[in-house]
Amino acid sequence: MSEIKYYSQADAFYGDLCLAIQQAEEHIHAAYFAIDAGHWASVITNCLLERANAGVKVYLMVDRFGNYLENIRNSYRNEALLAELVSHGVQVVRFDPQGARLGYRNRLHCKFCAIDDKVAFTGGSNIGDHYPGWVDQNVRLTGRLGDGFRRLFTYLEGVHAGRIRAADVSSLLDMRVGAHQMHLTIPGHRYDIRRQLLELILSSQRSLYLRSWYFWPDEEVAQALQTQAERGVNVHIMFSHRTRVRPVDWLNRPVTRRLLAS
Repeated sequence: MSEIKYYSQADAFYGDLCLAIQQAEEHIHAAYFAIDAGHWASVITNCLLERANAGVKVYLMVDRFGNYLENIRNSYRNEALLAELVSHGVQVVRFDPQGARLGYRNRLHCKFCAIDDKVAFTGGSNIGDHYPGWVDQNVRLTGRLGDGFRRLFTYLEGVHAGRIRAADVSSLLDMRVGAHQMHLTIPGHRYDIRRQLLELILSSQRSLYLRSWYFWPDEEVAQALQTQAERGVNVHIMFSHRTRVRPVDWLNRPVTRRLLAS
């Protein structure tokens, strides 16, 4: 049985993450789109360094493209952070799939840190000082979690190295974290999260609350939201008026007007 703690503020999430890392005894597996140099990146990487120096096996995966894109002004410092981790024995993978075209479909968007199969932190935040200023959601899982996150890390590492094709998801079947099923999005192959979202929308009876930084649903999801609203379900949607990807802010306007009219 696993326990879940919810965080609405990234600074509290980072603080508990650091405490958990400091208590690691055997292994740490972490993956992020980016680790952006600054206060929190320094605090967390110092914790990883201390554990690596104490003999804990530390594995870190960071998207090669994301570590530059997240904050271009910090790209050199971000790379220096990773180099320092490597020099202290941390096994760092700069995720960049062999033979894959550069694009959003081939990037690492997982965000997790799993420690000794007993505690894991995951959610919407990478590591960076700007995340505490955002309204972001993260969770901590504690208990007998099993090896789900380690299996996911191994799969991602294999995709990066070209040993595993992204389509070969056999190793991910029935992947669980404690008693909870792990849902994944692997473009072109698995859309667990989208399927669960669609089922949640269609099963709503009285009210539905959806909050997302980006809002650009495909036709099936948009139609499901519209259908539920027309059936009398109170549908509430909140998304950012201005994101870091400005084209999305313009492209979602037609579907937004359509849903408002339903």
